[in-house]
Amino acid sequence: MSDTKRILFIETFYGGSHRLFTDSLIRHSAHRFDLITLPDRNWKWRIRSSVWEIVNRIRNLMLEKDYAISRWDMIILSEMIDIPFLKVLLQKECCHSSDQLPPVVCYFHENTLTYPNPESRIDHQLNFSPVLNVQTADWSLFNSEYHRRAFADAAAKWLDRIPEFGPDSNRIRDRILKNSSVLFPGICDDFEYAADKRTKISSPDRPRTILWNHRWEFDKKPETFFSLLKEMKSQHLPFRLILAGESSQLVPKPFLEAKEYFKEELIHYGFVDSRTEYRKLLRQADISISTSIQENFGISFIEASLSGAVPLLPDRLSYPELIPDSDKEYVIYKNRKELSTRLARWLSGGPLPDNSNLILNLRKHCWKNRISEFDDFFAGFNGAHE
Repeated sequence: MSDTKRILFIETFYGGSHRLFTDSLIRHSAHRFDLITLPDRNWKWRIRSSVWEIVNRIRNLMLEKDYAISRWDMIILSEMIDIPFLKVLLQKECCHSSDQLPPVVCYFHENTLTYPNPESRIDHQLNFSPVLNVQTADWSLFNSEYHRRAFADAAAKWLDRIPEFGPDSNRIRDRILKNSSVLFPGICDDFEYAADKRTKISSPDRPRTILWNHRWEFDKKPETFFSLLKEMKSQHLPFRLILAGESSQLVPKPFLEAKEYFKEELIHYGFVDSRTEYRKLLRQADISISTSIQENFGISFIEASLSGAVPLLPDRLSYPELIPDSDKEYVIYKNRKELSTRLARWLSGGPLPDNSNLILNLRKHCWKNRISEFDDFFAGFNGAHE
């Protein structure tokens, strides 16, 4: 690459999908990176107070490498930090009189504005963070068009709640859309294969295997998922069950109940630490199901699909954006009844739909196919914005 950039990458929540995204991007990119990370815990404190530690580490890195702050062509970070505070402190503590702060690009994996709140109380101070971040970053990147527009709409709606002296929310919304773009994250290339399961017939001796590989959190609506499976079981439709995915230290109640209720169907229960074992597990799945009410991209369903599972996805969030029109008829469901009817048909016998076109389309999300868009963005970005 003729225009190789030197990039400082900051990830204050370095774990799970954030870590996988960071490591994969750096590994595949043709640009040069310096990486600063903090562990993935205490997320609210990370957003509000990580700047002091990050600036200390930047200052130490500058001394170690004998860099001026302007030696980096840009700073890339996720939304889990206070960007206005970061810019002020960097300018004060890391910039000499002749230095210029590099442009700051924020990649939004998620945000508090669109995350469903299980409690009635809203943390208004925390909600300031993503709005101020997107206002003060030199550019913002979102992981889907759904996420970008939902964020802009939610920001405007939230700003309208300010009782007095608030900004023009429509102008802020327009500015967010003007100074942002979409770059889909990549999927690890080790998922770029799929077993041909279309000829396998469901039977009592070989029931279909249903997969859950999402986070074990309330926003993925596990109650709806397990209610669906109870319905299938009550109809004496055979299936096997894989319950994978990350969870917090406390396992949510629906999963504890499911472990007992579906003990005859379960072939796996819990987080899989090994990527190799995770891939093997996904290759056993015939059907993957999402009941989520929050999904800004959809890495888990793409990994399952590239491993051969036929997905069932709700007609909302980022899912319709990622599914080709030719495959939406059997992948996207509009309501609970449609989901139940389709799953029951697949469990009762007969071949699954031909998902070869879907797999071919989703392979474009593997990192080796996605990285050129990231590298082109880095090479061409000059920090200009409104």
